[in-house]
Amino acid sequence: MKILALDTSGTSHSMTLLEEGRLVAERAYSDVPAHTEILLPTLQALLDEAQWNLDHLDLLALTLGPGSFTGLRIGLSALKAIAYAKQKPIVGIDTLRALAAPHWPEGRAVLSCMDARRGEVYASLTRRKATGPIEILISPRLWSWQALQEFLVTYSEPFIAVGSGLMAHPQLISSCPGAVSRLEPHFQQVQAQWVGRLAEGVAQEGNIPVAQSLRPLYLRVSHAEAMRAQMGI
Repeated sequence: MKILALDTSGTSHSMTLLEEGRLVAERAYSDVPAHTEILLPTLQALLDEAQWNLDHLDLLALTLGPGSFTGLRIGLSALKAIAYAKQKPIVGIDTLRALAAPHWPEGRAVLSCMDARRGEVYASLTRRKATGPIEILISPRLWSWQALQEFLVTYSEPFIAVGSGLMAHPQLISSCPGAVSRLEPHFQQVQAQWVGRLAEGVAQEGNIPVAQSLRPLYLRVSHAEAMRAQMGI
């Protein structure tokens, strides 16, 4: 199976081509000014490197959120356009799950924590043993960092912590003796290859949704929507 996987959920941009689980080509950028400026040139560069074209692809995969409102819309619009034009299946993956995936083989629970600004974080806690099902210990949700810290202090098992939320709030796990933080730059953002690997598992189970049903997973309303609500518009 040939897969194009994409993450535009944050300030970084990651795109990968996979074939039968093997990494074929990859590009990752940090602090991109605008996903629209690099998405199509990056896609063409990857296809050229792999000597593929869009017709070769068997599956499209991307992060649906949580994350940047604009980034998620850009990624979803681009892959939906390809899905419609080329009649390709498309799978959306929870951003926090993609953050956790590289660490599941270690057997411990993984806290995925993304900076949501305004003193808040998007977070979930998951675990996967061997090749078994994914255990969702805490579903993706929006927390104040203080509320998440209070919860984690009561969590008795050791866990791995990853994501940009740890950089924004370094005190978050300071009172958790069983926590192991992964602060390496490549663990702060989603790696598109894991988006593709997770999507391949979904496709193999036959759970591919209709492209038009895919929607971004925001977890909170945008600032503009909040302002409109306050003004009664």
